[in-house]
Amino acid sequence: INRLSTIINEKLQNPIIIPNRTYSFFIDDKQIY
Repeated sequence: INRLSTIINEKLQNPIIIPNRTYSFFIDDKQIY
Protein backbone atom coordinates (compact mmCIF):
# COMPACT_ATOMS: atom_id res chain seq x y z
CA ILE A 1 0.00 0.00 0.00
CA ASN A 2 2.82 2.39 0.84
CA ARG A 3 4.50 1.70 -2.48
CA LEU A 4 1.25 2.35 -4.35
CA SER A 5 0.80 5.68 -2.57
CA THR A 6 4.35 6.70 -3.46
CA ILE A 7 3.70 5.73 -7.08
CA ILE A 8 0.55 7.83 -7.14
CA ASN A 9 2.44 10.77 -5.64
CA GLU A 10 5.20 10.44 -8.23
CA LYS A 11 2.60 10.22 -10.97
CA LEU A 12 0.95 13.42 -9.78
CA GLN A 13 4.29 15.19 -9.51
CA ASN A 14 5.93 13.88 -12.70
CA PRO A 15 3.27 12.30 -14.91
CA ILE A 16 5.23 12.66 -18.15
CA ILE A 17 8.70 11.77 -16.85
CA ILE A 18 7.87 8.40 -15.24
CA PRO A 19 5.37 6.49 -17.37
CA ASN A 20 7.40 3.34 -17.93
CA ARG A 21 8.77 3.18 -14.40
CA THR A 22 5.29 3.34 -12.89
CA TYR A 23 4.12 0.52 -15.16
CA SER A 24 7.04 -1.64 -14.06
CA PHE A 25 6.26 -0.87 -10.42
CA PHE A 26 2.64 -1.87 -10.93
CA ILE A 27 3.78 -5.15 -12.47
CA ASP A 28 6.08 -5.75 -9.49
CA ASP A 29 3.24 -5.06 -7.07
CA LYS A 30 0.97 -7.51 -8.89
CA GLN A 31 3.69 -10.16 -8.75
CA ILE A 32 4.22 -9.53 -5.02
CA TYR A 33 0.48 -9.81 -4.34
